[in-house]
Amino acid sequence: MTSDPEDFLPVKPAAVHILMSLGREERYGYAIMKEVAERTTGRVKLQAGALYRSLGRLVDDGLVVELDERRVAQAGEDVRRRYYGLTPLGRAVLAAELERMGELSALGREWGLI
Repeated sequence: MTSDPEDFLPVKPAAVHILMSLGREERYGYAIMKEVAERTTGRVKLQAGALYRSLGRLVDDGLVVELDERRVAQAGEDVRRRYYGLTPLGRAVLAAELERMGELSALGREWGLI
């Protein structure tokens, strides 16, 4: 498995949103979907199937980890929830992808496209 963030670029849009969500805190699947929808004011809605397929690939690539230790359940929380967290490689890949997108956006501005 590679540890060079550049080898993972470009990152699919759904994966970028998942990595961003996990970049702030560990979350379970539904919480990721909810945070992404709120952050994008509903423009991006991750469907459960697509979310879990993306999470599976991110885990396989070493960008995300399913946490072994479960959080202590809050009142009314389902203790079976699987929490995910960003790995150091995942954080580096996210940073590289955001930098790549920023450079592309800057070029679009420079060329008067946006």
